[in-house]
Amino acid sequence: MDLQNSLEDNNTVESYFSKLCFKNQEEGIEHNPYDQEVREMLSIEMGDVEQLKKSLSESYTGVVGTLADTPLRSAKNIGIVVLALASRAAIRGGMAPEASFSLSDSYIRQIERCSNIESVYSLIRGAEFKYTTIVHELHSSFKKRNSIIDSCRNYIITHLHEKISVSDLAEYTGFTPSYISELFRSYTHTTVTECILQEKVKAAKNLLLYSPLSMADIALHLGFASQSHFGERFKKITGKTPGEFRALYGKLTKED
Repeated sequence: MDLQNSLEDNNTVESYFSKLCFKNQEEGIEHNPYDQEVREMLSIEMGDVEQLKKSLSESYTGVVGTLADTPLRSAKNIGIVVLALASRAAIRGGMAPEASFSLSDSYIRQIERCSNIESVYSLIRGAEFKYTTIVHELHSSFKKRNSIIDSCRNYIITHLHEKISVSDLAEYTGFTPSYISELFRSYTHTTVTECILQEKVKAAKNLLLYSPLSMADIALHLGFASQSHFGERFKKITGKTPGEFRALYGKLTKED
């Protein structure tokens, strides 16, 4: 698309926008309230089926936007928008992104085959409840596993001065290393090694902010292989070297 066509298209959109705003203002027309949309999507993110029912049953003065020249095409476009929002709400709730996007693609393809508006909206609502149910089941599964993860985290926090491995956590909890690794990936969406590193970096931040310990002493205290290894890992997480972090935020540095 050349620049001239792009400018003409933008002018057309702006012209339609101005006319639509004037028309809606004159006729007192408003879109659906944004806060209702937030509650709807939050219900999906939280996996709360009952709250989704309440949200969808709310009465409000706004109307659904017109997204095409024909009612059926407009309904389908609305469905695509809702699925885009719902799929991302489900991801925030813990659903795997690829699974969420694939489910959205499947519903959109089915919506495109609809020949009437009623079937479109039936699919939209069905999709929202499907996403909410999936997130609810994920949360229920996570709650059952939470005690094991908590035990692992407690072990990590109390052994930060040591080199910690998956085998250490497995021996401590009584489960196999492979089960612990999978549990962390499912529950925390990260690896055991990354969780250990994050906890060590949190502790390092506190030491850099409030203690007079040298970089070498902090590295040794937290079980890093060397000061350079500590600096490399710290920068990976924070975007700053330990020295830069202390210079910017360190309480002792600023007072001295």
